[in-house]
Amino acid sequence: MKSGAFLLKRLTRTFIVVFLVVIGSTALIRFAPGYLSDAREMDSRYGDAARNELSVEAARSTSLRQMLSAEISGWARGSLGLSRQYDVPVLELILPGSPVTGGLVLRAIAFAWALAFCAALLSSAGRNVCCYGKRLPLFSLRCRQLPWRPSACSPAAAVRCW
Repeated sequence: MKSGAFLLKRLTRTFIVVFLVVIGSTALIRFAPGYLSDAREMDSRYGDAARNELSVEAARSTSLRQMLSAEISGWARGSLGLSRQYDVPVLELILPGSPVTGGLVLRAIAFAWALAFCAALLSSAGRNVCCYGKRLPLFSLRCRQLPWRPSACSPAAAVRCW
């Protein structure tokens, strides 16, 4: 019973954090400088239409509560909105590139884990690395002679390398 309550507590906390992130990101986007501007305004052929669309959007997005409810209800229906620049649904812009992006992200995560694992092994090795029963200095390139003999693998020999 304790594990069920613990899991419910964790899920509730996660849901609250995600909800606060949605509220914060929506507020930051809405109140960002240049939110109600469009590059089409500079073109005389499209300027009037773009200003009309922006004024409609400004009237629609006066309340943060209305923006949040419209955004969350759109997500529930599977709609991510309409791109202002291309005038197509955002999902149609995202889906074609998602397999390539997903593959790149997974490769980057795997590389980062491998690099972190190597760095952890290197940092836990200490100053001297033990290799096949011989103690080799970590930076053996600075040594004048390689420690092939057991007498050269003594701590005194490792100190001479530095």
